[in-house]
Amino acid sequence: MEEEKNELMLSIWMIVYNHEKYLVQALESILSQKTSFEFQIVIGDDASSDNSRDILLKYKRKYPDKIKLILHEKNIGMTANLISVLKECSGKYLASCEGDDFWIDPLKLQKQVDFLENHEDYSGVSGKFITVDAASCPISPDPIQRVIFKGENYSLEDYLTTDLWPGQTATFLYRNFFLGNGIKYYEEFEVVYDGMIYMSLLVRGKIKIMQEVLSGYRFIPNSGDSWSARVKRDNHSLFRYMMYKNIEKIAYDYNGTKVNFSKKYSRYWRESIIKFIRVPNQKNFSIMKSIYLLSNNKTEMKIQAFLAVPKALVLKINKMLRG
Repeated sequence: MEEEKNELMLSIWMIVYNHEKYLVQALESILSQKTSFEFQIVIGDDASSDNSRDILLKYKRKYPDKIKLILHEKNIGMTANLISVLKECSGKYLASCEGDDFWIDPLKLQKQVDFLENHEDYSGVSGKFITVDAASCPISPDPIQRVIFKGENYSLEDYLTTDLWPGQTATFLYRNFFLGNGIKYYEEFEVVYDGMIYMSLLVRGKIKIMQEVLSGYRFIPNSGDSWSARVKRDNHSLFRYMMYKNIEKIAYDYNGTKVNFSKKYSRYWRESIIKFIRVPNQKNFSIMKSIYLLSNNKTEMKIQAFLAVPKALVLKINKMLRG
């Protein structure tokens, strides 16, 4: 199918925060893609305090017609930054590459667009990836592959019955369901996460998983501002709790599917208690309280809290003894 005269085939979105060490590699991996169609790159910088913005401006001057920058003067957070970027993505399809990830296969975009153009029953396509460290060296054993689906076709049933993901964000290319009222629907959410995007795709069709290595995912849990570092450093219990609440809403609103994530809600409730006991500050208390107030069964949550406290205290005492 030929690209229509006034239709942009693909928008690539990128959210950036203090990614100066890896940003050039990410951008070059996008710009080196070989395609038969035009694509735009929409980048939102969330007031980085390093040299990320200077790098972005340099590339914008070099590729003024291909790159669109959204430069926030103050930090607005990952979700607000993402929404601001998605609003500017007008392509028929979407792909993403965060500022610390990169693409490996120069034909990634062409292969994936070709697949979706010829398979209307699929809403998205992902692929394989390697997990690398700060120096872009593969990590072995890979800490991420154990949670990735190994088959070639990923369905809504797979999403609901397993804890396996259909890929890593940078491997994906999918139909732009944000066009029109789609983005307005997503603006209602305080949290937007890749799990919600997967659900939005799966209520529209299957996800194809190409058996080729398409991208590199940077895993740096002990330092910096990568997602893996923020997950380890910060308290994301409420963030994850809200993500699954939002996934429930998407499934019901678009597919009439009632989803029950009660086990996950219990997990993040117990996790918030443990984090508060380990670090009893106002932030962790507020997160714990927010999850409690969101619950529909507070009696059950009190029982879970009672069961979680002894284990948390043992962990804290062990840590104090080691220190």
